Amino acid sequence: PNGIEEPRNSDTDLPPECADLVRSATPYITAIGRFDTVKSFDTLIRSIHLLNDETTHLVLVGYGEQERYLKEVAGDSPARERIHFTGLVEEPGPIIAGARAVVITSHYEGFPNVLLEAISRGVPICGIDAPGGIKEIYRQGFNGFFTPLREPRELADTIDKTVHTEWDRVAIQD
Repeated sequence: PNGIEEPRNSDTDLPPECADLVRSATPYITAIGRFDTVKSFDTLIRSIHLLNDETTHLVLVGYGEQERYLKEVAGDSPARERIHFTGLVEEPGPIIAGARAVVITSHYEGFPNVLLEAISRGVPICGIDAPGGIKEIYRQGFNGFFTPLREPRELADTIDKTVHTEWDRVAIQD
């Protein structure tokens, strides 16, 4: 009904680094993309220890020139035990499907495929509003929450609000 290929939810494609977490009942959020300054994943990593729910983990899927830097930022975080890097994942569908939310923190985003993949699975979206196609996809309070502010505290509050909202996942898919 939504024009997106039917999601594959098998967890056989998951890398060992996050397979146990994704298969468990542990709450997590995810962000997917190349590790580049434009994606601003360092802001996301810095927001994790500010979450009200100290059980929520972050699963970062991707690779790129900032990988070492992002791992250093994560290693310095008080929440370092809750931040996981998967590397490249050919089929991130199972990671998306199990997430409490998919987070986007880019400085700009042309056409955010990961948000469409999240919505196709009924997963709420959240993050930092930015120029580009994000505004075309999200509906504040219906399929997610976004903040205009690029600060870890504001992002953490937005993630908390998203994770703790009761979503109609069928309605998000339509």
